[in-house]
Amino acid sequence: MKKAVLVGALAAGLASFTLTGCGASTHKPEADASGPCAPAVTGNALVAPTATTTKEDPKLAAEVPASYQGKSLKVAVPQDLPGVNFTYNGTRRGFEIDLFNAAASMLDVKVDYTLTNDLTSAFTSGQVQAAAYYLNDTKEREAAGVTFVNYLQATDAALVANCNPKKITSNADLCGKTVTAIKGSTQLAAVSKGGAITKLCSTAGKPAPKALPAESTAAAITTVGTTADVALVDGPIAQAAAASTPKALSVGYTVERPGQPTSYTFVDPALAKAFGDALNALEADGTYTKILDDYQISDGRMDKITLNGATS
Repeated sequence: MKKAVLVGALAAGLASFTLTGCGASTHKPEADASGPCAPAVTGNALVAPTATTTKEDPKLAAEVPASYQGKSLKVAVPQDLPGVNFTYNGTRRGFEIDLFNAAASMLDVKVDYTLTNDLTSAFTSGQVQAAAYYLNDTKEREAAGVTFVNYLQATDAALVANCNPKKITSNADLCGKTVTAIKGSTQLAAVSKGGAITKLCSTAGKPAPKALPAESTAAAITTVGTTADVALVDGPIAQAAAASTPKALSVGYTVERPGQPTSYTFVDPALAKAFGDALNALEADGTYTKILDDYQISDGRMDKITLNGATS
């Protein structure tokens, strides 16, 4: 088996989430994507804009190994991640998928998306040759032989009820609050017993947050404002959810994960380079920015797509 090249998300077994506390760069979004304060209304975070199309670039297509030319690239995808990677009207969409499709089109590579909950087995068994999983690039994974194509700087975010009525603007504001996050994530671990945020609250003499496990990111989002005060999710997911559920949700704050960009993943390192070059071409011609704008993603943008960019 050749060395794997992996692409980014929230998956059990492979995804590793680090909610950084003290020392992390924390900021509030420049504008509240949910609009003016008003009574909450229902919305749908799994809605996609019109897809962006690109044409084959012969020079870039020449970088694709012969073994992939004229064949469909089987790509593993996770359960729905609002705004990032999800099924919409029977088609796989999200800013991650739209970027993937745009790059694949420039490389003249056909893509066949396959839903899987076990990315490791899917790779080792040869069921898939690539993954669009919004997976964090870490030194540990690089050392294990995984080559990453970094297209976004990883961030965590606090998703709150519209207009942030409980004024949750930092990790410290989670003390005493009911906080939901997906099971098995380090976001949930951070607000559980012994977690970084729980320790932060204890040091400050404040009550610990109440951790509320969720079966999925979508499930966590739906509890905000009802059974949970806040959901801890990836920054782009929070931004997309707030933007697509007007007057229902807001982003309280975001926290960068220093040294952990998110990524794409492929079995063949030569294919990773080809996709990296295609994504850089998309950044240069404005398509990268357009796709992120379409999904109202403002945090984590990169000026240059890189390979294996983790520093921790």
